Amino acid sequence: MRKNVLAAYCMRVALVLAYAGSVLFLAACSGPWSSSLQATPTPQYAGGEPVLAQLQRLYRLAPSLASSMPKPISWSLAGYDGANTAAMEATALRGNIRWFFQTTGPVLSSPVVAGNLVLVNGGDGMLYALNRQRGMLQWRIAVGDALVAGTAAVADGIVYVAAQSHGFMALRLSDGSLLWQVDTRLPVRAAPQVVGSVLLVLAGANDLLCLDKTSGAEYWDFKSEDVLADFWPSQGQPAVSTLDGGLVFVALGASTEFNALHMQTGRKAWERTMDSRMVGAPVYDAADGLVFVATWAGSLYAMAARTGQLKWHLALAHAGLPGMGLGAGPALAGGRLFLATYQGQVKAIDVQHGTVIWSDRIGGVFLSAPIVRLAQQQAADVFVTNQTGTLLALYAKTGFPEWQVYLGELRSSPTLAQDELLVGAVSAHGLFALN
Repeated sequence: MRKNVLAAYCMRVALVLAYAGSVLFLAACSGPWSSSLQATPTPQYAGGEPVLAQLQRLYRLAPSLASSMPKPISWSLAGYDGANTAAMEATALRGNIRWFFQTTGPVLSSPVVAGNLVLVNGGDGMLYALNRQRGMLQWRIAVGDALVAGTAAVADGIVYVAAQSHGFMALRLSDGSLLWQVDTRLPVRAAPQVVGSVLLVLAGANDLLCLDKTSGAEYWDFKSEDVLADFWPSQGQPAVSTLDGGLVFVALGASTEFNALHMQTGRKAWERTMDSRMVGAPVYDAADGLVFVATWAGSLYAMAARTGQLKWHLALAHAGLPGMGLGAGPALAGGRLFLATYQGQVKAIDVQHGTVIWSDRIGGVFLSAPIVRLAQQQAADVFVTNQTGTLLALYAKTGFPEWQVYLGELRSSPTLAQDELLVGAVSAHGLFALN
């Protein structure tokens, strides 16, 4: 009896469900019939990966680059030029102090030069413009963020510099008056890069902004989708090539992926994973079609600029151990890379094969990249600064020391003018000019 009741109940439930299903089916079919096929949306790909709209925004196309980029007349960018070679023609120097400009804070950034003006962040929330011949103050302006204010950039009579906690300013070179200011949403710790009519700004640890250099209007912004749990702010400005209308090489602090982006769109051309976080600025070698990047663990990578193919990889002795890596990237001149290490060594490396040509143990800790003086387009001298306060000049061919001078604790790269060397000092609180 109980079994019959249960069976009848189950039959009722089945009939109700069948009826409901048929109603739903008829309702679904009650609309007009359409024989057209709806294509499945195809995701947009760049560099072999889907473009993530929330990370890689394109507002409008940036201008493509001309087939060649002229060398700057003066050291107006952190890496001297758009390729970050950090090498410039200049007269021979002997390390004699010519003048010193005192600031109220420690100078942690490198100066830049534009004509007869030197611009330096004083580590006290002020940007100073000095007469290059005498070191006399021409103008100054408050930019905020004492201690961490970064290196400025100059192009076509405009100074570009980080401001306040997450702002970015464009100033008139002649008097420091404000032209425009934008909110970058995150602090800027890296020097800006200017090439053609485009301004590239790294904000926070994972954001690259491409702006119009005359107005600050945004072309695109790029973020890596592969973010480390433990990261640091991006600190090395991008390098740029004219390949394929312009490629931007960027090492973001939030990722171990080194990216090459198309200048016009900010979309990936290619990417390559490094062994650890990247340090300093990437360097582009137009003559050999290579791009180089250094890592915190102590490796230097050379890749084909157009494809990202690995050409060689040089690991320092004991790479990966604490205190045995790199704090900055290399300089490039005459088919050689010049690299300074945490272990107090300066090395010259062949760009095509990654072999060490010479290595000189100086001592101290090097936290900044070397710079190179050229003589008739050949590498003549290499200048390095260490944390213990020594500025050194080495012969570029042999690594043999030429001269040295003690200036107090130094944490930034020096800058070349035509006839002098400019060095920001931490413990001395100021800027030295040497000839």
